[in-house]
Amino acid sequence: MTTQLATAQTARIRALIVVGVALVTAGLYSIVTLLYSVFARYMYVEDLDLGLDENTVFVLTRITPTDRGILILGGILALLGVAALIAAAIRGRYRRRSGFVPA
Repeated sequence: MTTQLATAQTARIRALIVVGVALVTAGLYSIVTLLYSVFARYMYVEDLDLGLDENTVFVLTRITPTDRGILILGGILALLGVAALIAAAIRGRYRRRSGFVPA
């Protein structure tokens, strides 16, 4: 019975680690992709060399509300991933203190 309990706890900790890493990766990936996209828009408008003033270029290449939403969502995903990794570390430490060591 104790071995089954230890195995179940180990599986939960591993699942938290996998979910945490996936969330952090997805969040950071969306943030980096968004920033590259904004930079690409700026470079595209600049390379056209249409003779636009700085204000017009700023309006064309600014961060839109959709971009802001993606940025916020990516940050939330990354923070949730970090929270899952911290929870896995705390559960692992508690598990070792209470004497559940895998056989």
